[in-house]
Amino acid sequence: MTKLFKSLTATALATVTVATIFGASPSFAVLNFAQLNLFNGWKYYASGTRVPTAGLDSDGLVHLRGALYQQAGSNNKFAFTLPANMRPLKTVYVSVDMVNANTGRLQIEPNGNTYIDATGSQSNAQSFTSLEGVVFPTN
Repeated sequence: MTKLFKSLTATALATVTVATIFGASPSFAVLNFAQLNLFNGWKYYASGTRVPTAGLDSDGLVHLRGALYQQAGSNNKFAFTLPANMRPLKTVYVSVDMVNANTGRLQIEPNGNTYIDATGSQSNAQSFTSLEGVVFPTN
């Protein structure tokens, strides 16, 4: 454990040092995440996952986290609308993980409307879609 901690500390220090040498100021600000309002039968997945949320960092990057599914009987790909300050200037497509290691994408429109589309069967998206690791620019 101590060896791992020393390694991580050295890596973090090296990153900060390199960033400072090249004129960048490393940012360690904590993001404030806003819970997303889900539509059309899309729900928080629960079961050990985070609630679907979005946060904006100081560089204008939006970070999504959490997981969702679509309840039976619903078939609309429109899942949520992002807050006004977290919307891209142009349509953005971002890859996401789905049930059983399947993949799909988010289609994020300039008005904030976000659609979830599976690469294969849409039932993969409806069963489980992860927002973890999704990052995109607002500009």
